[in-house]
Amino acid sequence: MDSFATLLLLKGEQMKSSLQTTRKTTRKPRGSLSEKQHQVLQAHAFQPGESGNPSGRPRKLMTEAYRRALERKIAGDPDGRTYADAIAEQMIRLGLKGSVRAVAEVSTRADGLPQQSVAFDGDGSSLSIQIASMTPEMKRQRVAELLAKARGE
Repeated sequence: MDSFATLLLLKGEQMKSSLQTTRKTTRKPRGSLSEKQHQVLQAHAFQPGESGNPSGRPRKLMTEAYRRALERKIAGDPDGRTYADAIAEQMIRLGLKGSVRAVAEVSTRADGLPQQSVAFDGDGSSLSIQIASMTPEMKRQRVAELLAKARGE
């Protein structure tokens, strides 16, 4: 190795060593809090039995406003349609003209979302679960059954 290559190698080692030393001295370990930070967090933490949202879920102001607007009759409309009726008809017209997004929107609003299925392939067999049509209790029961099967019970 020539002297220039040796010099570059030594300089690189010095820089690496310097960088590691800098990191060690300037960084605090993740997750470590000072005593003052810990006291501040403890003072503002919710006490047992105290709600984090005492006023409850906020009202849906925009949702209510949109519903009221959609239920209003269109002034001067000969058929007496509401804004919701006019929007629905416009979406259907767009779907007939070839808009895939309009077709998807109309079908989702008319038929609901398609059922979702999840496949588990743990032991080579495929097991599908129809999630969308299950109640929360049915989902909990099915998960318990699958866990029992996975454990070999």
